[in-house]
Parts: sequence; C-alpha cells; structure tokens
Amino acid sequence: MVPPSLPENLAELDKTGRTKAEEVYRRRLVHYHYAQNTEECNNPHYDALKDPMCVLRSRLFHHASNPETLGLKVALV
Repeated sequence: MVPPSLPENLAELDKTGRTKAEEVYRRRLVHYHYAQNTEECNNPHYDALKDPMCVLRSRLFHHASNPETLGLKVALV
C-alpha cells in the first residue's frame, strides 16, 4: 500500500478546493494507517478487508441504509 500525498497543485487551489483536497488526504491517511496497523496486529481482519466480496457487501450495506435507493439499484446491476 502506498501512503497518500497531497496534490502537487495545492498552493494553486482556491480555499474550497484546498479544503476538499486536505479532507480527502486526511481520510486516505487515516485509512492507510488503519490498514497498515490492521495488517500488523490483526491478520484475519486484514484478510477480510482485502476480500473483494467484503467491499461489495460494504457498498450494499451502505446503499441499503440510505433512504435514496438509486445507488443500491446501480450497485446491484
């Protein structure tokens, strides 16, 4: 897994764009560290995270809990 990085054009972005880029970076960094620590400390859980079916189930669960079900229909198709 490769650690995330901020976009090269961060200084050129306006305040809104910079805020969004920093938020995406922060989320990716948290996910990166979670995955790294899980791999080191909890190998069975890490194997489950890598399972492609786990990703599908997670998306279906997320879309099913959303009142707008168009995303669920798209994910099922």
